[in-house]
Amino acid sequence: MTLSTPRPARAPRRALDDLGLPVEAALLDAIVAGEPAWLADDRRAAFEAYQALPGESNLLYTPYIDLRAARLESAAIVTSSGTRYFLRQVAESSLPNLTVLSHNEIPTEVKVRSRGVIE
Repeated sequence: MTLSTPRPARAPRRALDDLGLPVEAALLDAIVAGEPAWLADDRRAAFEAYQALPGESNLLYTPYIDLRAARLESAAIVTSSGTRYFLRQVAESSLPNLTVLSHNEIPTEVKVRSRGVIE
């Protein structure tokens, strides 16, 4: 029988609320600008209902959304040059350390690994 090396300790599970990714009303105002009043009112009502919802505190739920490995401190958003400034202004208050870059700002020799797309 051989002895195996013990696994390193896993980070504790984290609930969704532990990530600290608030959605701010300023973003909603920017989204609804120029929309018909009925649609803007509908979006605002939905946002208020969303804010009233409690966060998922049951850690048995988090295996479906395993956030133990989430390291948002080093995350960056890459966007078009036309969107970069606006996106940075919106994110600045809640995520001051978030890096927002345009595709043009990344040197061609730098390899970028995409983790997802926000639509």
